[in-house]
Amino acid sequence: MDNPSQSPQPELKGFCTYVVIIHIRDATHTDDFPTVSGVFMDFKEAVRCLRNQREQIEDGFIPPEDAAARRQHPFRNRIGHLRRSDGTAIGWGYSWQRKGSEYTNRTWIVKTTLWRCDDEVHDVGELTKVEMEEMEAQGDVDYVAFGLGGPPNGKFDEASKDFVFPGEGPSKDYSETSTHGP
Repeated sequence: MDNPSQSPQPELKGFCTYVVIIHIRDATHTDDFPTVSGVFMDFKEAVRCLRNQREQIEDGFIPPEDAAARRQHPFRNRIGHLRRSDGTAIGWGYSWQRKGSEYTNRTWIVKTTLWRCDDEVHDVGELTKVEMEEMEAQGDVDYVAFGLGGPPNGKFDEASKDFVFPGEGPSKDYSETSTHGP
């Protein structure tokens, strides 16, 4: 089929859905198979599920270990547009590495069109302005200093909602200049 936004069969009708996907890799889960946490027709519910999944996997704010780790994973605590190292889009979600692990863990949302009576997935879509605003309003995982350890060489910056390391200025938007790879 040349155009994935057209129905594979004329009698089928597509509907927009938001799929929440989890991909955790560690010593016990080294396979490369993501799992689907839920499929939603309501975007707000999908974002709520995404954040809940992220907080169940890693409870609360994930501080970076150093500046390089923060640049590699700027979307540990805020939802962002995740991309593979080759630049292809994954979806909108969270990405982090556990301390001492070589694996990247992710949970994300994919906006897609599903066709009734057909199990094929078609047409991965961009989020609308309203969907982006909803994601930004609900997606941040707050840093609470009391009882949390942070990196010994970093200071939390309220303006950027992230850590600043020696040699860096405060309130820089690190998500603009970072690269996100697996």
